[in-house]
Amino acid sequence: MTTSNTLSRRTFGRAAAALLAVAAVPALFFGATGEARAANLPESIRVGTEGLYAPFSYIAGGKLTGFDVEVARAAAAKLGIAIEFTTAPWDSLIAGLDAGRFDAVFNQVVPTEPRRAKYALTKSYMVERGVLVVRTDNVGIVSFDNLSGKRAAGVLTANWTDLVREKGATLVPVKEGSLAFQLVASRRADATVNSEIAFVDYMKTHGKAPLKAVARTTEGSEAAGLFRKKDAELAAAFSRAIEELKADGTLAKLSVKFLGVDATPGI
Repeated sequence: MTTSNTLSRRTFGRAAAALLAVAAVPALFFGATGEARAANLPESIRVGTEGLYAPFSYIAGGKLTGFDVEVARAAAAKLGIAIEFTTAPWDSLIAGLDAGRFDAVFNQVVPTEPRRAKYALTKSYMVERGVLVVRTDNVGIVSFDNLSGKRAAGVLTANWTDLVREKGATLVPVKEGSLAFQLVASRRADATVNSEIAFVDYMKTHGKAPLKAVARTTEGSEAAGLFRKKDAELAAAFSRAIEELKADGTLAKLSVKFLGVDATPGI
């Protein structure tokens, strides 16, 4: 009888210890990627992106790709989360996030202080500079200070457009970045301020476009993933995944592949 009670107590003790051990470990599931997914994370998310802003987000061979797109994919894979992309014009992306059409936006979103106050942002995954682009035969605009009174093409809510307004230019609105280059080339705008990387990429496929960069911003512009405040925990998980992508070299490889340079130092 004594032996039986002792065995029962031992068995109960082992079972209790096993239960405590299980309770101490966060529940993990496996997503479509095959990677372990923490129980507090969703099985899948919807990500809004432009799809017309090479080399960050664009269609190639019928497939959505680009630096921002592949960073989002790689980070989601690290977390074991399936990802579904929806394309929309830049001016509609943040409104779509607010309305719940997307769970996140990955599309060269600059982590400004007003955005930090309203949204949850991930760790930045790149930093770059902007350039002032004019026609090759334009000799009157050689610096940002020459923009006063000029027509400058740009997306209404783009970060580079703030500089255009500050310098006193009249904004010629476009729906996406590459159209700004077209307006300048066709003389429908005098200039545009845009991503240096986007301009270099545009000239790769429009080598005969009569365009040149005449000035470069002194401060860099970072890009991060944008989530609603209520999804701060999810944004933090993506930040950790981005940190891992940087540590294992994936982030730098994606940058060189899509941008032609490593735009990740300093983030």
